[in-house]
Amino acid sequence: MLICYHIGGHVFAYTPNNVSTHLKECDCGYSIYEYHSITYLQIPRDSSAHRVVCTKCGYSRLEGHSYRYLPGSNLYECIYCGYSTRDPGIILYSISITEPIFFERSKENEFM
Repeated sequence: MLICYHIGGHVFAYTPNNVSTHLKECDCGYSIYEYHSITYLQIPRDSSAHRVVCTKCGYSRLEGHSYRYLPGSNLYECIYCGYSTRDPGIILYSISITEPIFFERSKENEFM
């Protein structure tokens, strides 16, 4: 068992590992891989994609929007970043929402 010498516990640094995980490590020697803590950011003047960013390690990538149709408003909205448009271009698939849905925009799951 490692005993951390930092007063109050571990002081972590985060290093991107791959598209799903990063390494969370303390300079005392403790480390663990965990899933990214993801948030979705709209890109000004870019209707084709949003930026996926880990709030801990800084990992980021561009990702295409996933639209849902908003009845009554004649708009399509990205289910991740909220970008909306009247013409999303080619729709490869469509989903119909009849009840409110809620998305958690940040997850902190550790590997056990």
